Amino acid sequence: MTANPTLLQMKYARIIRKLAEARGVSLDEALDLFYRSETYRLIAEGVSDLHCMSDEYLVQELEEEYGGPVHITKNGTCDPAVMSIEKDEQLAGENDLHSLPEKGPDDLRNGRVSPASDGIEGIRAELRDGR
Repeated sequence: MTANPTLLQMKYARIIRKLAEARGVSLDEALDLFYRSETYRLIAEGVSDLHCMSDEYLVQELEEEYGGPVHITKNGTCDPAVMSIEKDEQLAGENDLHSLPEKGPDDLRNGRVSPASDGIEGIRAELRDGR
């Protein structure tokens, strides 16, 4: 299926605007990212009728192509954040909870601990002071 050139250009403009919002970049930067992307090449060549896909889907494809999470916005507020499984696993590895038990004895040996009662009293003091 061949897309109407005018409608296709309007779709490109919407995608570029949403890409700029999702990545937090200027429209010029988003324009550059879009026209250099593999996604754009596939749309322009009419591969798999990609031009029929939603703008949000195509922005997600662009974000995956450029390796970052997508923060979909609706009326200026962030809806879901979408990212690839690979990126999620990478981020999960940075916050690996399985390594915490190994850190505990080292902290104890090096004096980087305090009694839990001190922490609890600090929280109570903040609540009393209204912080």
